[in-house]
Amino acid sequence: SAFYLFFTTVRNFFSKGLQDIQQNIAHFGFSLLILSILFNNILSSEIIANLKVGEEFHSKKNSIFFEKIEKNINSNFNSIVGHFKIKDNEGNEIYLTPELRIYNQPVTITSEASIKTNLIEDKFIVMNIIKDTDYFNVRYQVKPFMIWIWFSALLLSISGLLSLIKKYEK
Repeated sequence: SAFYLFFTTVRNFFSKGLQDIQQNIAHFGFSLLILSILFNNILSSEIIANLKVGEEFHSKKNSIFFEKIEKNINSNFNSIVGHFKIKDNEGNEIYLTPELRIYNQPVTITSEASIKTNLIEDKFIVMNIIKDTDYFNVRYQVKPFMIWIWFSALLLSISGLLSLIKKYEK
């Protein structure tokens, strides 16, 4: 039904023009939202591995190389930044730098993800330290169509604003 709504709305954009534009934008945004969530759920992938600096993990689609860590001191927290090289089967490489932040007052540790976004997918990596070892728990995820979920929410908001404007113009 989401495909039907998507294609019907696209057809209406061309056949009706600006007539009922707010309704067409809302229907298009909703269909895009449902399709994006559906494809994100079906096509998402995740790799979880425990790695030391200098180690590499291989999966069917990617390899993750833990190049180095870097320690930084900031005004209210210290950080440990991991440097990772992700290589896919086609030879494409990306570099991601997740971070662990250790806040001073009160002592709190947070994991900060490193994210690469494009129109098709988001790739991100998070790391956590494994207590009393040299290992880090690394989670690498590929989430397709994330930006389209946000874009569809924007379209729904715009259609709501257009509807309000049209209502109060009369």
